Amino acid sequence: MVKLCADSGRVFRCDIMEYLTADDVVEILSPLTFISEDPRCFGYPIPLFLAHHFSRPSDAMLLYYHDKVKEKGLMDLLRLEEMACSFPDEIRGVKHAFEREWVEYE
Repeated sequence: MVKLCADSGRVFRCDIMEYLTADDVVEILSPLTFISEDPRCFGYPIPLFLAHHFSRPSDAMLLYYHDKVKEKGLMDLLRLEEMACSFPDEIRGVKHAFEREWVEYE
């Protein structure tokens, strides 16, 4: 786990290839700390932020995908998959089961 900016509350998992672990880890992470102080994404490397920002689909494309998923009858399967994993909870900031909001699906 690394914190790329001292003033940020964000901490990230940073996987370093095994062949690089013989080197000084601080030397490897130093360039990342330098590019993690942009106000748009304080504590996160700006090149990664921009890559995520510009590669995401437009709202129109997301709606198109949503309609296609419904059309193919996959929505119920995806909702079951969503309920079976903790990823949606992490996105919503839920850490404990009692914090979940009950959602009834059609």
